[in-house]
Amino acid sequence: MRFDLHAILIAVPFLLVNSSPSSPVRAQGSAASAARMPPIRQSVDAVVNKWMAREGAPGSIVVVRMGGDTQFFAYGMANQARHLAVTPDSIFELASLTKLFTATSLALEVNAGRMRLDDSVAKYIPQLAKGGDIRRVTLGELATHSSGLPRKAPSLRTGAWNEGEVLQWLIHWHAPHPPGTRYLYSNLGFQTLGQAIAVHENAPILDIWGRQLLDKLGMHHTLLDIPRDASSLVVQGYSISGQPIALNPVSGWPGAGALRSSGRDMGAFLAANMDGRADLPELTRAFRFAQQTHFEQHGLAWERRTIGGQIILDKNGGLPSTSTYIGFLPDRKIGVVIMTNRGKRHATTVGRALLMELSSHHSYRGHDEDEEGD
Repeated sequence: MRFDLHAILIAVPFLLVNSSPSSPVRAQGSAASAARMPPIRQSVDAVVNKWMAREGAPGSIVVVRMGGDTQFFAYGMANQARHLAVTPDSIFELASLTKLFTATSLALEVNAGRMRLDDSVAKYIPQLAKGGDIRRVTLGELATHSSGLPRKAPSLRTGAWNEGEVLQWLIHWHAPHPPGTRYLYSNLGFQTLGQAIAVHENAPILDIWGRQLLDKLGMHHTLLDIPRDASSLVVQGYSISGQPIALNPVSGWPGAGALRSSGRDMGAFLAANMDGRADLPELTRAFRFAQQTHFEQHGLAWERRTIGGQIILDKNGGLPSTSTYIGFLPDRKIGVVIMTNRGKRHATTVGRALLMELSSHHSYRGHDEDEEGD
């Protein structure tokens, strides 16, 4: 079992006693690199405190990667009713940041020659071989949101996820335009991609993620189902209107938005994506392959933007109870992760603003964008 609760229970009291809610906790860097790093707390606080006040975000974890050093800034409450503060080990719902893990698995498969981006998804999900337009959809199109599949699986007869009904719907699906010609964000596309990888590897997708990257990066607190004895680490989610709501249930094919993770784990994921790992060359190549543009400005799950004259690679996520963002400036080696426990809090806008602030110390005047919710 990868979840090391004992280590967390030792670490959490230390953080609460020795750190105020917004004090940085440093990791993944040498003492020398930490000494060379200019102070960033003032910049982070200036951007994040203003955002949290404006958006009414109960609690947030902010991860900053600069100069080969990772710092964690915890703000507010993981659970308001119980007066539990956010820490780097608090577990948030990742929402669509999950897609980056599915994309990384695809990149590993492609680089190893086990799958190809131009393979039909029907090659890996045999039931789809009986379909029409779905047979024309490739793995690469699923990973770049260019398949033409809709955002969500339609409401089906049972009213809940039913694999047989979803497969039948895909078999009879009519593409709104030729696959590979237009961008149309699709959670269903990434669910289908994750299922294709799972069928090909003959294993649940979480087991594949664990073997391919989570265990190698020490991401032992990145999970689908939360163990009962770890429930106290899970943040309470709050709706768009600020009401407490339950965790989003894990159902169906989980490759689009079902993972939960901590700031500490996502710091390891951010660092590996930004800087690579000399001891993990295959995984590093997969990260770089996924980050390349494969359709217009879209990588495999990653988006490539140019803002303020700087290239940003990023991805956001949203559920009714969470807003998430990961992004970095590859040319400046500056990256951030932001997770908050309330829906529709414009994490993309604050994430990009923080990147620009850390890069130039000039405020980024962007515009709010719709979260790519699940």
